[in-house]
Amino acid sequence: MEATIPEAATLTGAGLYDANKSITVTCATEEGYRFDYWSAAGERLSTSSSYTFQMPASNLHLTAHITALSKHTLTVNTSVDSAAVVTGQGEYFPGQAVQITCTMHKDYTFQHWTLDGQYYSNKRNHTFTTTDKDQVLTAVCTYTPVRQVIVRSNSTKTGTVSTSGGTYSVGHTLTIRATPKTEYIFSHWERNGQYYSDQANINYTVTEEDAELVAFFLFSPAQPDDPATELTSTIYIVAEPQNAATFNIQSGKKHPEGDTLYISAQLRSNYVLDGWYINDQCVSNTLEVVHIVGRKDATITLRATEIRSYPLTLVSLPSGVVSFNRSSQTNVKASETIQLNATVKNQYMFDGWYEADSLISTSLTIQYQMPNRAVTLTAKASAINNGGGFDPLPPAEPELEKVYINAYPDNATMGKVTGAAMHVVGDTITLEAIPYTGYQFVRWSDYDTNPIKTIIVSEDITLVAYFKQATYQLQVSSSDETKGTVTGSGNYPYLSYQTIKAIPNTGYEFVRWSNGSTDQVYTLQIKSDSTLIAEFQEQEYHLNVSSSNAQAGYVTGAGTYHYGETAIITATPNTGYNFLQWSDGDTHTSRQIVVTNNITLVAFFTAQQFDLILTSEDPAMGYVIGEGKYDYATELTIQAIPYKGYQFLQWSNGITDNPYTFVLTEHTTLVASFIKDIPTAISNTPSPITNCQKIIYNGQLLIIRDGKTYNAMGQEL
Repeated sequence: MEATIPEAATLTGAGLYDANKSITVTCATEEGYRFDYWSAAGERLSTSSSYTFQMPASNLHLTAHITALSKHTLTVNTSVDSAAVVTGQGEYFPGQAVQITCTMHKDYTFQHWTLDGQYYSNKRNHTFTTTDKDQVLTAVCTYTPVRQVIVRSNSTKTGTVSTSGGTYSVGHTLTIRATPKTEYIFSHWERNGQYYSDQANINYTVTEEDAELVAFFLFSPAQPDDPATELTSTIYIVAEPQNAATFNIQSGKKHPEGDTLYISAQLRSNYVLDGWYINDQCVSNTLEVVHIVGRKDATITLRATEIRSYPLTLVSLPSGVVSFNRSSQTNVKASETIQLNATVKNQYMFDGWYEADSLISTSLTIQYQMPNRAVTLTAKASAINNGGGFDPLPPAEPELEKVYINAYPDNATMGKVTGAAMHVVGDTITLEAIPYTGYQFVRWSDYDTNPIKTIIVSEDITLVAYFKQATYQLQVSSSDETKGTVTGSGNYPYLSYQTIKAIPNTGYEFVRWSNGSTDQVYTLQIKSDSTLIAEFQEQEYHLNVSSSNAQAGYVTGAGTYHYGETAIITATPNTGYNFLQWSDGDTHTSRQIVVTNNITLVAFFTAQQFDLILTSEDPAMGYVIGEGKYDYATELTIQAIPYKGYQFLQWSNGITDNPYTFVLTEHTTLVASFIKDIPTAISNTPSPITNCQKIIYNGQLLIIRDGKTYNAMGQEL
């Protein structure tokens, strides 16, 4: 025995053996090699590495044919970078078993593997067998971030919430309701310890962080003077915006009825106070407020306006003629009042301070209140003409009293305000709060809810426009509620994702939404008020009926039917066959079916059976074979077998074939006639019998007439 690559294989089985002895030889290859086949004397014998054969009566030389294999690259990656950690990549020989693993990172979900771009397996961890080519395994992953949302009441004694929350995909919207118990009223929601909403029913869109939503309720007894009433109340102290101030008293604590609370606030550096409010009524416009605890819970709200800084640019016209007491480029907080001094060079006369083309003041020194925007102030001066009889005292200009109307948005990403500027007292001006796409105006800081505000200028004022994320109405309806219904209507935040569903009634199916989508469960992003109508149609079902054997019978009644329609199907057997049953076991040849789904039925037929009776006219002369009961149209072969000294003459139907083949179509009886062996036939022999056939058989005259055989003397044989 030898191997074509000696170092690549280990061979076993060589030796001396007796002829005809059963021998087994083996070839075990090293890694990187493949056994192909055994050969002897140039003849290919077996492709099995373990080969069993009978030892011939001569010497035998076996050769194991080996092929050296090349390594190929197996690339293992993910469809989304950083979605998972995968193992198994490397270079391998063909046929190697490689352990493939995929460990998902947070917020990603494994879907399946693809092999060279084609679907391969849905087993995340598995064993892969390499081949003789480079291959790429890709773990297809999807980004499916989920976050935990906990929803609870601040006390089970005061109220309940409609859900306890759970784990949800980011962007999913929860509809949550807070329901107060007897003698309590809803106060507000807090999210992660911060004030969130004063609406009992909210639509909460899941964000990238976990959230705890807590519903707070206020004690509101039906009989407040009842001595059994609890004599403590919860006082909530909140700021709008949330981070505008800190307080000397902790919010959410209970205080005895009648206590006097001295509440003070420390505003953050970039906020100014609007006032303290209880039930939208201003109770103080200083940083302190005094509150006497009553029998009901109360919420005390500090409202403040954020102060923002804007660029102030000072310009001299002509350039270099006027100098200033501060840098020509600086940032100033909105509403801050600063003193501006202008110094004019000799031979120039100061004309005044201007914003754009509007004169602000002709005084060299002014007190200027910074508006809620960038400002450029120009100090203008004129050259003095000494040769033209210059009058050192310019004509007096009427001094117009001007004030600054400052207005800006609470959040500049949600909207803008137009109309803020320096104005002359007595002028009528218009301020307008303009929301950006996806947001809506709520109110001004003076609680005016009209976005367009007309003001008669009388004094410096500062107004803040508050905006919020817009909600849009999604109206979902059915084109015909007798055919199906829908879910998903409601008011939802801008850019949130909402899922609507079309639910067909029994016997109907969903066709499409009015926007063309054919997804029965359809998720869309809210960008505006939308109306979607679901279209349904009657379901059509296929009734398929067929014959198990077209030669045996046929069926009628197949077709397409609407839900609930009654169909009549019939099975009709052909000649020689009987109907047996339908594939569902029913034995009625004609039946009614109420169609409620797709149905397939097969009609089974059976062939009728007929008796074939065979007899010998004289059992002493011979016998017959082939008698029995047979299916209609069975092709049969029967035979009459004579005893010694006799021979077959004919069947009772006149057929002389033996064996005799025919198709059975009815009950049949056949009789075989035999005769004694007769002499060789001679012709023209006289006979007393006429109208007959004369034959000589074995030297004897035989006469055949009307199926009977006679001798020359007229005797019936």
